[in-house]
Amino acid sequence: MGDGRRRFSPEPTRRFLHEITVLVILATLLAMGAVYWRTTVLIDDSALAEARSFVDLVVATRSWNAIHGGVWVTKGPGIETNPFLAELGISADATTTDGQVLTLRNPAIMTREVSSLLARADGATFHLTSLKPVNPANTPDSWERASLEAFDSGSSERWTTGNDSPRGELRYMRPLMTDATCLKCHARQGYRVGHVRGAVSVIVPLGRVGGQALTNAILLGVLGLAFTGVMLGVTLTLVKRLRDALRRAQAELVEAATIDHLTRVANRRHTIDRLTEEIERSRRTGESLGLIMADVDHFKAINDTFGHSAGDAVLAAVAARIGAAMRPYDLLGRIGGEEFLIVAPRTDVAGAVSIAERARARVSEAPVQSGGSVARVGASFGVTLVDPHEPDALDRALARADAAMYEAKDAGRDRVSVRLSDERGLA
Repeated sequence: MGDGRRRFSPEPTRRFLHEITVLVILATLLAMGAVYWRTTVLIDDSALAEARSFVDLVVATRSWNAIHGGVWVTKGPGIETNPFLAELGISADATTTDGQVLTLRNPAIMTREVSSLLARADGATFHLTSLKPVNPANTPDSWERASLEAFDSGSSERWTTGNDSPRGELRYMRPLMTDATCLKCHARQGYRVGHVRGAVSVIVPLGRVGGQALTNAILLGVLGLAFTGVMLGVTLTLVKRLRDALRRAQAELVEAATIDHLTRVANRRHTIDRLTEEIERSRRTGESLGLIMADVDHFKAINDTFGHSAGDAVLAAVAARIGAAMRPYDLLGRIGGEEFLIVAPRTDVAGAVSIAERARARVSEAPVQSGGSVARVGASFGVTLVDPHEPDALDRALARADAAMYEAKDAGRDRVSVRLSDERGLA
């Protein structure tokens, strides 16, 4: 029999699932981006620390060289005289008593030679530069010149990263300050103690750490995809469980609001609501609408004789038997203690009477057993048609059906009576 209950709609769940999926993906991408950004920052910090360490080494080497007034080394292939020392009035060669020729390695040329060794070993390169270079090779490029000018204005260091080389690089500069040991070579250039006489420029290639960054990015991508898959799987499982729980909860709520718990047919409120809807539909379409009221005969006697549990069993059995006699689209509801109402759409008087007679026969066809008790049952039925155009159509139709049902009781019970408008009932 039809009950008009609303079905669970999956649309809100689908929308919720889509929103959760988008949030999981966005959160994963955000987390991956944050980790990748932090990794990149750490890589740049590592390169910067490496550059600072190199400069510390160069400055310490230069200081040691300057403190000792330069270092004399044996002159030979690859160890040539520094021609720029002569321009500063410094004799760069000397011969020992045993005839060995030595040449002076001043701080600048010593730094350049150390730089060459480190470049071969690690790829980092040093460049000594100055706004007043003695050696043309120490002429600054545009970034170095800007850094030297910034040092003259008080900056203590400068660095930048970029893609000036195919692998990318970090460039770092720190000023070289003039002290007393420097004046031997640089006093003629006008430098005084405390002046910026030049700077150490370091280039640290990022190819190695850049490769690590790419590896990290790939690893993060794989982990991100795996994490997203796991999270979506967990989310789908949780959402499915939530959807099932919501479906069960909604079904229970709908049942509690629309179903009579004892007889499992529509309760009074839902029955009246459906009847109101059918009256409106009948008014629009012009189709007839039958209404049948039923009341269990001698129900008080059954309760008094066999007890309330037997009475409950009788009500449940009567509801089931009436339902078996109805059409699929008819509605059966319990509207009182032992009263039932059948709403029969698209039904004329003869059709409504036929439904009522089938239901009456079903109800009385066999006794109802409850525990050790056996109760014979019957029911009286009142039939009417709803006039959807009359004022208070619902109340008037219910009153007619109720009157017809009592006429059936007055006529001997276990029968069907009809009342249309003010006409007397017909058995």
